[in-house]
Amino acid sequence: MHKLFLILTALLALFPQLAGAQDAAASGASAWGEAAEVKVRLIGGTTGVGDAASVPLGLEIQLIPHWKTYWRTPGTAGFPISIDWTGSTNLASAKLSWPAPARFDYAGIETFGYTDRVVLPITADLTTPGQPLALKARVDMMACAELCIPFNFELSYDVPAGAASSTAFASDLATWQQRVPQTTHTQIGINDVRRTEKGYSVTVTADPPLSSTPELIVESPSGLMYAAPTLPAGTASPVTLFVNQIGNEVANPPDDKITLTLIDGDRAVEKTSTIIALPDPAPAESIGLLSALIAAFIGGLILNLMPCVLPVLSLKLLSVVSHGGSPPRHVRYSFLASAAGIITSFLVLAAIAIGFKQAGYAIGWGLQFQHPVFITTMSVLITLFAASLWNLIHIPLPRFMADAINDNLPAPGQHDRTLLGNFVTGAFATLLATPCSAPFVGTALGFALAGTSVDIILTALVMGLGLATPYLLVAAFPKLANKLPRPGKWMEWLKTAMGFALLITAIWLASTARQQLDEKMAMYVVGAPLFILILLVVRASFKRPIILLKAFIGLVAMLAAAQAYDAVTRTPATAQIDWQVFDQSRIAQLVSEGKVVFVDVTADWCLTCLANKKLVLTAEPTLSLLRGENIVAMKADWTRPDAEIAAYLKSFGRYGIPFNVVYGPNAPQGLPLSELLSAESVAQAVEAAAIKAPL
Repeated sequence: MHKLFLILTALLALFPQLAGAQDAAASGASAWGEAAEVKVRLIGGTTGVGDAASVPLGLEIQLIPHWKTYWRTPGTAGFPISIDWTGSTNLASAKLSWPAPARFDYAGIETFGYTDRVVLPITADLTTPGQPLALKARVDMMACAELCIPFNFELSYDVPAGAASSTAFASDLATWQQRVPQTTHTQIGINDVRRTEKGYSVTVTADPPLSSTPELIVESPSGLMYAAPTLPAGTASPVTLFVNQIGNEVANPPDDKITLTLIDGDRAVEKTSTIIALPDPAPAESIGLLSALIAAFIGGLILNLMPCVLPVLSLKLLSVVSHGGSPPRHVRYSFLASAAGIITSFLVLAAIAIGFKQAGYAIGWGLQFQHPVFITTMSVLITLFAASLWNLIHIPLPRFMADAINDNLPAPGQHDRTLLGNFVTGAFATLLATPCSAPFVGTALGFALAGTSVDIILTALVMGLGLATPYLLVAAFPKLANKLPRPGKWMEWLKTAMGFALLITAIWLASTARQQLDEKMAMYVVGAPLFILILLVVRASFKRPIILLKAFIGLVAMLAAAQAYDAVTRTPATAQIDWQVFDQSRIAQLVSEGKVVFVDVTADWCLTCLANKKLVLTAEPTLSLLRGENIVAMKADWTRPDAEIAAYLKSFGRYGIPFNVVYGPNAPQGLPLSELLSAESVAQAVEAAAIKAPL
């Protein structure tokens, strides 16, 4: 009797718990797991398992105001909600789904998660359909406000066998299930994903159009974080969103596969994309030292034909004709001196480049023309050369300067005294060649300036030999010069004409300082060579009045030459291109929109750039091509020093201009063109870049 009483007492004590469990099952929810900041429970969609192989469930989380918890990818802080189902019976697996989260930004720390209330849908697959389901769930999570607290809760919930009718939570579960991003959506979709320099461009469709503040979340295996998306003006479908990596640790996204979640109001879609590897930014051509030296020699040889060197043809021509009838020994020595001036100048430029490189400064070909002091000095010295040709200057200058500007025929026995003049003539040829980059020059310079000091010196030496080759040929065969007519009166007319050519060169050099100085200083620089020449003309006219008449004729000739130069350089309105200011950060965006981008790196002091512009870019058919609806033309003006443009050139292994690149959907990293453009090369590059590459 006593034993029976004890059993009845135990049953009566257990009855409220059994009744509570039955009430919980009947109500469709487990008991709450509670803390001061958060409480959680399991909820069910059906009162029984029925005959189905799975049961709809949910994890309901409620947070007090100003607290949040985290999504499956929490961001730069926190950790995601996780559930351990150890101890459950008749549970084969449980799939946790994640409704679209919100982005939180706190002091630069970006995270994803939920506030207030969220229900995470769960699909519980049964081991044996029709049998009861007993769930044991350990929930680990973190909740944060000003501080973060980790929590864990133990939950129990049973779904008995029997008919599967809906609970009071069925509708709520369905609502939250609709907030889970789907792989396909009837209103929005992710169509195209491409790498950019520091992130991705994502082309999406939306009907109705996207709101002004869509969300795009990037989940990458590397764990990189990406900022909120940006989009161009207008949201008409299709539209391209851009997400950039937060921080500077990685230059390009390293992941081959990423998951994207697009959220726009109550619409959300998810897509996992495999991304084509992004090539490195068109590095310098991988060539060996021997190939680089061959390119340097050929490039130096071609420099003799470049427009930058044409102004010194007057000095070359006079140097040749002045030797008519001279002894071969004198011809050989004078031309060797000019070749030595060229080669020595190249070596000096190499030494300067090495010094600047070791000091951490930008280095390049022709950068001295970005500095007004150099330009002014060169224009004045060339003016003195012109004045010496007209016999306007005979002042006691230092020995080296007097030799440099003395172009009179040497007296017998005084041949050696003019060697320094020939040497300086070669040096001037080098300095005036540096604004141009000829074919092969870019390849050789890219190898040299990216290499060691020895590479720079060897490349400069061989390129100097290439430029000096015509002089060396005359030195090797001095009888070539002796076959020319002997100097006479005709030499005076030739010297006068060559003097005007040099003066035009001096004024052109001075005019390149217009963008580097304010208007008043630019006027002084441009006027300096003319002022010097006027003084010399006035001085000489006191002794020889005929000089004034010659000066007047020369002035008329100068004005005519200036008018002709303006006509050549001025671009008619009908041949103008809508150039946009160079902005490297916009190129990827434009390319992702299907545009072709043509970049022209140029400068006022680059005569080859001027030739490209006049003969190709503003001439048909290239003009119509660059004015096309789907092409954006960008101009990078390097007349002044610009660190961004220098870095851009360096990324391609280039250190001189002209430089042109074509970007497009099939060439996101750009197709570099040759220094000398042609209509065919531009058209072919545009066509190749415009072909859309498959994902």
